[in-house]
Amino acid sequence: MSRTDGPYFPEEILDLFTDALEQTMKKPESKAALKACLFVSRSFRQRSRRSLFRSVQVNCEYDRYGTKRLLQLRELLAVLDTSSVDSDTGIAPFIKSATFVMFAPNNDAKLRTYLNNRNLLDIIRWLHGSNHGIEKFSLLLHPGNSNPFSWNALSVDLRAALLDLFRSPRLCTLELKSLKNAPRSLLRGTKLKQVTLQWVSVMDELDIIEAGGLSDNDSSVDDQLPLPPLEFLHTNHTYSIDHLLGEKENADGTCAASHLKKLASTILRPDNFNDTVGIIDRAKETLQELTMSFDPIISPTHTFERRALHTLAALVFRYQIAASYDSYRLCTILQHICEILQSPPPSTELNRLEIHFSNIIVTSPEETFLLPTSKENWSLLEELLINSPYSSIESIVLKLGYHFPGGQARDYEFDAENFQFAIREHLSIVVPVLCLSPRVDIVIETTGKLWKSLKWS
Repeated sequence: MSRTDGPYFPEEILDLFTDALEQTMKKPESKAALKACLFVSRSFRQRSRRSLFRSVQVNCEYDRYGTKRLLQLRELLAVLDTSSVDSDTGIAPFIKSATFVMFAPNNDAKLRTYLNNRNLLDIIRWLHGSNHGIEKFSLLLHPGNSNPFSWNALSVDLRAALLDLFRSPRLCTLELKSLKNAPRSLLRGTKLKQVTLQWVSVMDELDIIEAGGLSDNDSSVDDQLPLPPLEFLHTNHTYSIDHLLGEKENADGTCAASHLKKLASTILRPDNFNDTVGIIDRAKETLQELTMSFDPIISPTHTFERRALHTLAALVFRYQIAASYDSYRLCTILQHICEILQSPPPSTELNRLEIHFSNIIVTSPEETFLLPTSKENWSLLEELLINSPYSSIESIVLKLGYHFPGGQARDYEFDAENFQFAIREHLSIVVPVLCLSPRVDIVIETTGKLWKSLKWS
């Protein structure tokens, strides 16, 4: 029925209707309603496609269905007519986020099969075109031996297709996991603003020599392409920072970190802490939020200069304990936090500070990770936070995460409410002023099978 033949829904009403369904699409009835809209009319069909296919995720596990899932997605994309976003055929114009998760817990050959599958190559090529393109792409690999998968093990065509996708003008968010020997020009020529790299390494000089020179996907021409204006970077620094973010600056004097607003560095150790400091220095004029997650075994003990960070508004420390109570380690951690906070602050003051201790192994009801041996360090931390320049912080979060692994712990009867009360009693002894402050939020979390049947308030 055309609009001149009778009544019709205004565009705004149609948008409200499909948007409401999309917001609750996790509910089976909402998703079913959107599917039904595909057959109502052209207007409903276009809007429901936009909601149904906005985000696509393909899980290729070690079962036989991984290859089948790739084939099914390729067949949906194969009927694409890229002449118009409003085309009645194909779903590619509606896909804004694509995620590929590939598992091979005991068989890396299977992972190689998935990655070099012709269907995957076609999918990558169809995800962007002259009239459409995705905004977020994630390739998350889970090799069986925990060693990252080599970029050079990918087919030449797939490497080229991935670089073309990364450099498509609409792609602004990229997430990669477990990939080694990636080209040094991986980020060059892109428009990326948000990048997450976990266990991603870049070819260094030795790798290039062993490979007989630069590959076709890492030519000197690519190395001259401009770096992207990154605003968010999440990394665990398993690669050369200089190679990825650029040893040389762009023509305008900026580098990839010159526009950085948020930096999250994980698994920080003494040997890669300097990389984080280097990024902080490059982003000192724009950095607003800094999150540092430290290695559970060996954490760095040196600090960094905060004087130049005039725009820093939020600072987050994350420590994964991953062991039973260790008073010496706790003292070392608290000393490190205090040293960073004691370093000369910039003129601009923080408005949010978070300190997280996670995965604290507890095997006895008496353990709280707050024993008197570390009271002096807790007192120093409290003194820093209640006095200038931190007295004006609007929000301070202290989070303690406890894990009860079972085993020996099963010999005890854990009462959740009493345990929480005991922790807060200890806190009131070691940091009494912080406990009474309205701007301090103390969060206590627990994990472990023993807590599933217990009430936690």
